[in-house]
Amino acid sequence: MRGARNLPPSAPMTTFTTLVREREMETVRLTIEGMTCSHCQAAVETALRGQAGVQSATVYLQDGSAEVEYDPASVSPPQLTAAVEEEGYAATVA
Repeated sequence: MRGARNLPPSAPMTTFTTLVREREMETVRLTIEGMTCSHCQAAVETALRGQAGVQSATVYLQDGSAEVEYDPASVSPPQLTAAVEEEGYAATVA
């Protein structure tokens, strides 16, 4: 490796560490209307998880809601509700 960088064999090796500031994630709960089956649940989960900045999305069919963990620098709650509405379901921030 030293030769690839044109460094003499006696040059000290230095370890470089890149520090990446962790982004603060937020969680939002959405109320979703119109889901009647597990296919509906899966469609909403897929739509939410497909949004940039979404870390996780869990959709609860029984109570018609979703919990989404997301990066607020990448996506907003209105964008999340719009993604659900594009699938044909009504969505609001709970």
